[in-house]
Amino acid sequence: MCEPLIMAHPPPPVGGWRRRVFDNILITCYHRTIFNNSKKEIEMKNIIVVLLVGSLAFNAVACSAPTKTINGTTYSDYGLFNLDDKNPNIKYEPNWWNVAMGVIFFEMIIPPIYVFGFHLFEPVGPKSATPGAVSQ
Repeated sequence: MCEPLIMAHPPPPVGGWRRRVFDNILITCYHRTIFNNSKKEIEMKNIIVVLLVGSLAFNAVACSAPTKTINGTTYSDYGLFNLDDKNPNIKYEPNWWNVAMGVIFFEMIIPPIYVFGFHLFEPVGPKSATPGAVSQ
């Protein structure tokens, strides 16, 4: 009985009982969808918000400051804002997980700025002495 409130065109200009029935249906649907939040619904929304925020916080803490030890020295990721952290003797590759997270959360503005600014490339290993050679 409750359809979405999006209408292609307004209802016909009729009076009398049809107009009153249409208005009652519209008002009833509007009040059911907007104003009739029970305590259980509000609690469920709060639980969902807490779970989402908790999972994002856990993801941020679990993936923060990734480092890799190569030949006894620890190297960290670098991005567009900390290019000076890049070591010229170490080979770096894009961190595709962080790129995907930045793309998925692009509407939130802060995660992509953080990921692309500080964790875009991850250290893989030392660069080869000869150009074009693949190092293990």
